[in-house]
Amino acid sequence: MRGCLNIWLVGQIYWIGYQMRVVFITHYSSLYGANRSLLNLIDGLREYGVKSFVLCPSKGEMTTALKKRDVPFVILPFKGWMSSSILSRIKAPARLILNLIILPSLLYKVKKWKPDVIYTNSSVTPIGILIAFFLRKPHIWHIREFGWLDYQLRYDFGEKFFKYWLNKSDAIIAISKAVKQVVLNGVRTKTYIIYNGVISRVEADVLKKQLNLYSKLPNYTFAIVGGLFPNKGQEQAIRALACLKKNYPNTRLLIVGSGSEDYLKQLKDLCENLNIQEQVKFWGYISNPFEVYLKVDAVLMCSKYEAMGRVTAEAMAAAKPVIGYNSTGTAELIENGKTGLLYDGDYKNLAQCMARFIENPKWAQQLGINGWEKARKEYTVEVYAKQVYDVLREIRSKATYK
Repeated sequence: MRGCLNIWLVGQIYWIGYQMRVVFITHYSSLYGANRSLLNLIDGLREYGVKSFVLCPSKGEMTTALKKRDVPFVILPFKGWMSSSILSRIKAPARLILNLIILPSLLYKVKKWKPDVIYTNSSVTPIGILIAFFLRKPHIWHIREFGWLDYQLRYDFGEKFFKYWLNKSDAIIAISKAVKQVVLNGVRTKTYIIYNGVISRVEADVLKKQLNLYSKLPNYTFAIVGGLFPNKGQEQAIRALACLKKNYPNTRLLIVGSGSEDYLKQLKDLCENLNIQEQVKFWGYISNPFEVYLKVDAVLMCSKYEAMGRVTAEAMAAAKPVIGYNSTGTAELIENGKTGLLYDGDYKNLAQCMARFIENPKWAQQLGINGWEKARKEYTVEVYAKQVYDVLREIRSKATYK
């Protein structure tokens, strides 16, 4: 018994003094949801002594952010294994060959970092599991997207091939119950549901204190934040606003995000056709979305298929009430009538929910405060990093090389 206790104590001392080394793989270099969540994770894991390294396919805002944090990274043009069109799928064999050509260089770079764990930050690229396989290191796969439902992406070599490699992973993290149900059905690898952390507790407290500074805007203002794509629901938000024009002519809508010029023109033409072009403002891409949340009364989440809905969690962390599509990840975050409102997907129903906020601003603000309390409890960087760190420790100590 005493011998077992001594072994346990030695193990604890080893972990206390050990600096775990994790190599993260990101599939792109912009600062949208997946990479912002990865940066939050890297920041949070520093509190546990985790040394992070990152593989990036190109230079961009992500590599700039890593430099500021003094996080080592390597840029090599590895490719994904998902396609959005027939033409892209035709090129799938070429992408696979390119990955295999680049793989020795990646293995050389990663091996020099002496990692304990390889961590792939999305389902879009297979390069992480290949690196882990050849270096015989444990691998975590963080699944942040549905694929087809949210981005109209299909796996180059089919779903069975994708799930074959998922089962080679030591652990899977899904960002919502919906993702686990839709994407990971039939996968044997142990899966953890961990929601993104979007802000630190200290930052959340600061945002709540600033709430009163922006509580008396001249016009009730909604915002919809995210990439300009049809599946994000900007058109639905515009049509809902048009329904409100007669009774609430001073209501405003901010559309924040970038996308194709064709779709942007389509949205602007719709505003003109509905005669609400003066009520709708297009702000383009904003690197810090909290600047937007502080300047509006409420936030709309009109995407039918949100794997989690980082914007929803961010708005809640900023104490702003959210009206969200009653589906997938959004429905997991919002408690209808308590931390926000859920609508059934029809723009007329969305307009009704918006009208309730306009007519009852104090009640809407209370929903925002309730949402802030939930976000501070469940969607902070501290909670997020602790949960991921527990998974890292578990698979590090029970690594099986599949």
